[in-house]
This record gives sequence, structure tokens and C-alpha cells, in this order.
Amino acid sequence: MNKVDDIKGLKIRGTGNSSKVIQLLGGAPVGLPITDVYDSLSRGVIEGVITGYEPMKEYRLAEVTGYATEFRDTFVVAGYTVMNKQKWQSIPPEDQKIIEAINEEWIERQAKVWEVEDQAGKDFLVQRGGKIIKLSPEENARWTKAVSPMLDEYVASMKAKGLPGEEALKFCMEELKRIR
Repeated sequence: MNKVDDIKGLKIRGTGNSSKVIQLLGGAPVGLPITDVYDSLSRGVIEGVITGYEPMKEYRLAEVTGYATEFRDTFVVAGYTVMNKQKWQSIPPEDQKIIEAINEEWIERQAKVWEVEDQAGKDFLVQRGGKIIKLSPEENARWTKAVSPMLDEYVASMKAKGLPGEEALKFCMEELKRIR
């Protein structure tokens, strides 16, 4: 897939928010567990999947996939730890600092593991003759524009709940820019 128009009408595995991304890009989302993707690709039940590179090796998707299009704005896995605000405030400040420090350390460790696993999947795809398609900046902007209504929907849904949706989105976008 070199252009957003190439997705129109394709049956693509997606669950949760990735289903919305597929719809906004013009595809037809198909909900399947990752364990069913290999067989579904090989039998033509689906024609694509939104995922990172790790499943290319771990689930051997590279055996039934000839290429991967890199559009990082469709697939971001956010790991986070949450706690009830009252519970957090009941923890002594010195213990809060320890928890925050451990979380920062965990973020770095997890990111390194994810990078290693993703690179292994990417290498596996290429070793099997797969091609990696990198979108031009102009085409990437088209894809990003196509999925932008999803961000607007998120902000509106958070506002409706009395939550700072714009601030949360701004924070996430700044973090994505920082780590890329």
C-alpha cells in the first residue's frame, strides 16, 4: 500500500481503535484475535493487518505477507499505570517518588524490549523477501489527515466527561514527537 487510496475496500484485521483507523482510511475492519491472523491472511479472509513488526516473526505473519507499509500514526501502543486519585494521595510522598522512579525505569526497559522485538520481526520479514514501504512525507500527511477525525472524537468524548481531552492529546502528541 503506497497510497491511502490503496486501502479502499480491503478487509483488514483490526480491533478496538484500530478498527476505527481502518474505517477512516477506507478499509473494512475485521475483528479477529491475533492467533487467527496467519490462517486468515493465507486463506484470503483478510487482506491485511494493522500491527507492529513483532508479530511478523512471533506469529510468523511474514510467511503470508509480502510487504509492510510504515505509517506510525495508525499503531501506537501506550502502556500506562493508573491508580485511584484518593489511593495515590494516601501514599506517603517519599513512596510516591519511588513508584514514579520505578515507572520511569520500566518505561525505558519496556521500550528497549519492544524495539528489539520489532526489529527482529522487521528483519524476519525482509529475510523472507518482504518489502517495507515507507510513505513519502506528503502521503504520510494524507493518511494522518484521514484519521484525524478520530482525535477530534476523542477530545469531544473526554470533554463530555469533564476530562481534559485537549491537554491529554497534546501531551501524547508531544511525547510521540519526542520519542520519534
